[in-house]
Amino acid sequence: MLKPLLDIIIVEDNPADIETTLDALYENRLINKVEVLKDGEVAIDYIFGQRIHRRFDIFEGPTLILLSLRLPKIDGIEILRRIRSDGLRKNIPVIVLTSSRSDQDRLQSFRLGVNGYFVKPIKFERFVNSVVQVGYHWASRKSRPR
Repeated sequence: MLKPLLDIIIVEDNPADIETTLDALYENRLINKVEVLKDGEVAIDYIFGQRIHRRFDIFEGPTLILLSLRLPKIDGIEILRRIRSDGLRKNIPVIVLTSSRSDQDRLQSFRLGVNGYFVKPIKFERFVNSVVQVGYHWASRKSRPR
């Protein structure tokens, strides 16, 4: 089975977690283009094409957002809330990768419509399989006539 190449946005402020995530994605040839955003405010600007990212078009291809919850400036829950309340972006797959073991964070993420929720550290085989499944789902949705 061929794996889809995905355009991925990683919203994470921990350099070690960024490196580990990128290594897993590149090793498994899952990634076409990646953008790493290190705080919630920059993530909002990028995803919604605001400020310096005004010309950015998030809808040029399949996109997956890997989202940490503990971020500077704007937390991951608020980013997820804004994505899910936006008519154009609400269907973008979002997978939470967090160190939080809080049941409240997990429940709130699922209530807001997260596509996957992983507590770090995770087994990357499980993570990669989930990314592949979300990628296939997203790619098939993008190719369907509306």
